[in-house]
Amino acid sequence: MDDDLPLVAALIRRKDNREVFARLAEHAKRAGLGLVGMVQQELPHPGRTSPDRILVDLDGGAPIDITEERGDGATACHLHVQALEEAVGRLIGRLDVEPLPDLMIVSKFAAVEIDGHGFRQAVERAVERGVPVLVGVTTDHLPGFRAFADGLEVVFEDDGEAFAFVDRLARGAATAA
Repeated sequence: MDDDLPLVAALIRRKDNREVFARLAEHAKRAGLGLVGMVQQELPHPGRTSPDRILVDLDGGAPIDITEERGDGATACHLHVQALEEAVGRLIGRLDVEPLPDLMIVSKFAAVEIDGHGFRQAVERAVERGVPVLVGVTTDHLPGFRAFADGLEVVFEDDGEAFAFVDRLARGAATAA
């Protein structure tokens, strides 16, 4: 890996770029990078105001529905914590075997991760193993993400910067091969 590249990169998540993480994953695969990660898709659910949240496994595993049905009128978070932990376990398992991936993408690093749960453990394992990570972070969660990353991070405001990051990783992987 290029020593000038950060181990932890974040792309600011906005309503208009939620699908960019799936495109980044496809871009990384086309560039020949070994890839692991989870990208969240939101699918409308008839009769509910909140969508179903599905994690797409970038390594080809079965999708994971992280939506917990709480009934009509529920206002609490609809996160199915056990399903999220299943996704985290998959990622950690893939980071514990050789060959290591070239990149891990997690489309959402939010309050759960800032509080020490969710994908935080997988991001920590990736960093321990030297695997670069690209996460999605909203501006509301950026201070907590920066506190977690403790200076190891770079934050991209623009989608193009994230694609350039993937391209630099791919050049570095090709040189190392």
